[in-house]
Amino acid sequence: MPMRCDTDGAGDRTLVGDQTASVRCVVASLLALGMTIAVTAYTAYGVANGEQRAERPCAAYGEQRAALLKDLVPHTVSNVTLPAVGGQDSFEPQHIFLVRHGEFKNWSSVMRNNRPLTPCGITQAAHTTDWLLNRSLTVGSIEHIVTSPFARALQTALPLAKMLNKTLKVDHLLSEDRLSYGPFRAFNSLEDLQTVEALREVEEKWDLSYGSFPIPTPENCTLYHVRAALGGEMLRKRFPPSSGNVAVFTHGTPAFSLAYALCYGSSGTDEDLQGFIEHQNPIAPAGLIEVVRDNYGRCMTVSQTQNIGAERSRCGHTEQWKCDFKDCPKWYWKYSVERPCTC
Repeated sequence: MPMRCDTDGAGDRTLVGDQTASVRCVVASLLALGMTIAVTAYTAYGVANGEQRAERPCAAYGEQRAALLKDLVPHTVSNVTLPAVGGQDSFEPQHIFLVRHGEFKNWSSVMRNNRPLTPCGITQAAHTTDWLLNRSLTVGSIEHIVTSPFARALQTALPLAKMLNKTLKVDHLLSEDRLSYGPFRAFNSLEDLQTVEALREVEEKWDLSYGSFPIPTPENCTLYHVRAALGGEMLRKRFPPSSGNVAVFTHGTPAFSLAYALCYGSSGTDEDLQGFIEHQNPIAPAGLIEVVRDNYGRCMTVSQTQNIGAERSRCGHTEQWKCDFKDCPKWYWKYSVERPCTC
């Protein structure tokens, strides 16, 4: 179930009697391709008498965040087709496929919040893999597979990695949003045999040369907004258009956020965000959004949400989902006007 955006990362209500919980700043350093990004973030503080937690920034957080995001998205882009620019014939446009994981197990799983796929989720992943392979015959081969560290995303990415004989580049910036903690129990021998075998195969495909720094948790809306921007920057820096097409296996909310980051990012306006979210259809398990970038890394097109896995498998109980803009403008990206959230 989606969590309320106006609570802390766990979406909880906290009773602290007459005392207010202390504010805790989390500082993390992200090193990628010679780039060091200092991330200063804050967690939420509790309020007495059962009130929901409110967001409270650390000192100078606004200035630090502005400095962090200042240079992201060097070009102002849009989700419409751009006119041709001279000198761009050296290689084909880059296609980035942002894939939501397949359906996963309920809370009875021994792997807790790192729940693996259901049999239906495995079927959905297979259908989406077939679609990606067919799509690559038209737009060019998929050269990189990047995935969230959560088991459900790893399992969804596995069939494509096996078919293409590619490694899995595991990046924490692609993790599920607004959790109180990161993935754990990534491999558990008490799971069903199919899951145990799949995760064993994931270990064989794991790209040990690809480094990724864990994200700060618990994650609230502000922390998630910073992480979404860093995720877009990671994809731009680590996978430039010249590196070829990329399949990114992530989660429902990050799939929308990353598409927006690649095509608007910090250059986008509130109106851009509203137009983008209202245009996109909800995303189902193993659904995807396709972003096309030109030779200079500018966004050319963003596809409508394509729910291939769910439509072709016709199984499972997880419905397609999207947080409507009117229900929570800041769910996917920072929004300038503070409004209550009901997602």
